[in-house]
Amino acid sequence: MPIVVAGVLFGFVATLAKILLDRAELVVAGGFDWSERGWLTGAALAGLILATGFGSYLVQVAHSTGPPDLVVAGLTVIDPLVGVTIGIMVLGEATSAPPWALIVFIVAGAVAALGVVDLARRHVPASAA
Repeated sequence: MPIVVAGVLFGFVATLAKILLDRAELVVAGGFDWSERGWLTGAALAGLILATGFGSYLVQVAHSTGPPDLVVAGLTVIDPLVGVTIGIMVLGEATSAPPWALIVFIVAGAVAALGVVDLARRHVPASAA
């Protein structure tokens, strides 16, 4: 369970980092108004720091309580699924993608998730191998 929460947090880290990088580009270009959006940038930075710290802690907990292959597999699937979902649904990053590409995104995500579930079901403890 810690790896699921860590994966979700790291998915938010990726999204918050993208938001902060976009804001940095606006600052460099001189088109960013700190009075209107400054607090949102601060909130995104705070969220990024908190999610990174707590997510890292949960990954360590998962490694200390579970098999490393399942921890890595779970994190490898959950993190991008959350990040891509937020990017598409909230940030509108796939607005120019054709409809068939969205179907491919969904199918690929489902295959990856099912692979991790199958790995968890068939996992043989190291001492039994």
